[in-house]
Amino acid sequence: MLATIEDLDIRNVEYESVEAAEAMLRVASDAVTSAAGSPILRRTSTVRLVTQPGRVLRLPGGPVRAVTEVLLDGEPVDDWALRGNSLWRRTHWQRSGIPSEVTVTYEHGRDKVPADIVN
Repeated sequence: MLATIEDLDIRNVEYESVEAAEAMLRVASDAVTSAAGSPILRRTSTVRLVTQPGRVLRLPGGPVRAVTEVLLDGEPVDDWALRGNSLWRRTHWQRSGIPSEVTVTYEHGRDKVPADIVN
């Protein structure tokens, strides 16, 4: 959850029961995460991305912390570098005129929920 009962108490939010408040916090957290389009808190994910011509492959759901595996059309590749929220290669990600699929397993997200999201 992106906020807790303690967050409600600090903000003087009234609720009928802890169970009801926790249920509402779960629903609100799911709605915020869905609207953001990616997890907010730190986690490990595996995504499949279709390439565009170029040497840069932007990963969703930053900040990106670490990348543990990269597959290009199902084959492991290690000739990439993580810079910010993107993987860079000296050669292009797309091997031909047909887009390739890159599968990336990586750790990303924030250690703490930003205050504006808690609010």
